[in-house]
Amino acid sequence: AKEVRGQAAAAEALEQTTQKGTTCEEGVVQVLQSWAQGLGIEVHHVGTDNQPGDVLLVVNDSNPNGTALRIVAEARDRQQPLGRMAISDTVSTAMAERSAAAAIYVSKTRHGLAKEIGEWAEGLAGQGRWVACTHEHLITAARFLVLQERLQAIRAAAPSVDAASIEAQTQRIRTTLGRIKTINTKVTELRGGADEI
Repeated sequence: AKEVRGQAAAAEALEQTTQKGTTCEEGVVQVLQSWAQGLGIEVHHVGTDNQPGDVLLVVNDSNPNGTALRIVAEARDRQQPLGRMAISDTVSTAMAERSAAAAIYVSKTRHGLAKEIGEWAEGLAGQGRWVACTHEHLITAARFLVLQERLQAIRAAAPSVDAASIEAQTQRIRTTLGRIKTINTKVTELRGGADEI
């Protein structure tokens, strides 16, 4: 009984240290590695250097201009809920540290996210988009951010519509059709006059 109580006390003490975060990070790395296999996405566990940002995703084929998309994941296992502003500040720092364009804030449980966040929230920080979610929505968040960045790259690569030149071309076509109509009318009148003669 003393040994069981000792193990429980050791586990409880461990929950109050930074080691708790390490196991949460490792869980995020394992989930992302199993998802990224065969997709051409690199998963790097960078949180061992005790800097902001725990896991870095590098998506090499996400942008038509050849630059890789970098998404940083910040994994947390805490019982005090974090709100939108605190999460935005946390992921902004992580994105700046890891040169990332997007971020995922992953809470191990629902208790680590404020009521305003729920199990999923999206936001925009200085460096780019972010998603805050619980651990079970991690892959969905990664897919969502990759998709959003690809759509943004496609929109940027597509030429913009020049409405003024389209209107000018349309007006030229109308003028030409008007002239053809006039010519046809005059030819018909000429034929009618020739038939009468």
